[in-house]
Amino acid sequence: MKLIGLLFCVLLTVGLYAKDSPSFNYDKTLSLDVQEHEVAVRNGVRVSLLSFLVTPGERAGCLLVTPWPLENKSGAIVWMHSSGYFMQLPDAILMAQVGAVSLLINPTVPDWDASEKTWPDAMIQSVTSIRRGVDFLLARKDIDPKKLGFVGHSYGALMGVDAAAVDGDSMLRFSKWVFPV
Repeated sequence: MKLIGLLFCVLLTVGLYAKDSPSFNYDKTLSLDVQEHEVAVRNGVRVSLLSFLVTPGERAGCLLVTPWPLENKSGAIVWMHSSGYFMQLPDAILMAQVGAVSLLINPTVPDWDASEKTWPDAMIQSVTSIRRGVDFLLARKDIDPKKLGFVGHSYGALMGVDAAAVDGDSMLRFSKWVFPV
């Protein structure tokens, strides 16, 4: 447990120093070019496959889980899990049943067997996916910007901390943080 805490602190520190790194910059004016395909509507919950542009050549794959019909402004949760978005789908469905919108982002995970020099590109892609996911949610008229949360597990938790470290706006925009490691 102490090792996890130490790793968390190291990553946060690296993230804070990386704030000025041009590699974490992204074009906020780039269209999200959202592509959405409804998968199911059952028991008051709508599940859609969704993707949006992270950079001009890269898309983030996601699941969007919403209460159906969504009649009022709702809180929203951004989720990321190292094993992909299906790992947190049951939780997102439960949250939709009580009125929350969930965006489950499939992370870009490095090839851990490759040289560590190859890892930053995938990590930056995941961090930028979270930041663009927040942009997507805040652009929706049915989301209450004061009720935005983040849930990260394993690699997803680390990428969430980095997203907050490199984007002070993200830290301020998330009203709740959960990091089950």
